[in-house]
Amino acid sequence: MDTRFSSPPDLTVVCAWCEAVVRGGAAGPVSHGICRECARSFLERLPFAYLEAIADDDGTVTLLSGYRFPLAEVRQDGSPPRLPGFPTAKGEGG
Repeated sequence: MDTRFSSPPDLTVVCAWCEAVVRGGAAGPVSHGICRECARSFLERLPFAYLEAIADDDGTVTLLSGYRFPLAEVRQDGSPPRLPGFPTAKGEGG
């Protein structure tokens, strides 16, 4: 097995937006990623036409994190995500 790109087994990954533990939780090194809820909120900020353009043939969008979202799950009602650090629709910090 090629281990050049694998994480150490004791690595804890926390969401860089909401600080939820994504993986692990043991004492030791910490890295940052994104949790599923924050990833969905991020997708909701993107134009739906863009999401359709990058969607797989089965109608899902796959992020680098590995999360897959059916386009039908991505809310497009114009409401801003509720994530700290993301600007709101009015350009204010979250």
